[in-house]
Amino acid sequence: MPTHEHTLVFRNNHLFVRLEEGLFLLDTGCPMSHGPAENATIFGRTANIPSEFMGLPFEHVTRLAGPECVGMIGMDLLCNRHTYWDGPNCRLVGGDVPLPQGTKTAAAEFGMGIICDAGVSGNTTKVIFDTGAQYGYLTGADLAAGAEPAGIIDDFNPLLGEIKSESWWVEVELCGIRFRERMGVLPPMGAMPLAMLGVQAIIGCSWMHEHGLWLMPDENRLAIS
Repeated sequence: MPTHEHTLVFRNNHLFVRLEEGLFLLDTGCPMSHGPAENATIFGRTANIPSEFMGLPFEHVTRLAGPECVGMIGMDLLCNRHTYWDGPNCRLVGGDVPLPQGTKTAAAEFGMGIICDAGVSGNTTKVIFDTGAQYGYLTGADLAAGAEPAGIIDDFNPLLGEIKSESWWVEVELCGIRFRERMGVLPPMGAMPLAMLGVQAIIGCSWMHEHGLWLMPDENRLAIS
């Protein structure tokens, strides 16, 4: 299968891809691509996308991502092939890109989002990997025990509304790679559904500019370098 390459853009604490239709937010936490652009040409194919998702106007995205953002690329367009996210060189590649020798992989569930096991504050737990999140989140403050405080964060989620929380610099380990993520605590309305899935944390995109990421949905695994 041939590869197709697009430019990654890190801006406003979020991760975007530049397509011929404009700048799109990359969001593995959203099942459906949408936005006012109407179409998204990615990995050699043009897909028609709805203007809204779950009845929410696109302003819920531009509120945080900025007015230049013309759409969101969700799991419907991201989980149908292998992708390589080359943060240091600002590239998003669709197609098979070989793993460097010695790169560790991790099992992952690809569906409405991406669920995998990761080390969080030294404890292995299930996490949701959400590239649309500018911060990570925990289901309880106890999961940040011993972590360095990082101040108050003000955030917004289209389903949960305003989120204001204490935060910490939490040590995360995924595929043998360690990084720090600034994490707050989800409100009960957000934490309860995750707890039902056995998920205790959300990992965002703040670390991705320094690493390479492989998503391999047909093999149910991912890798980081």
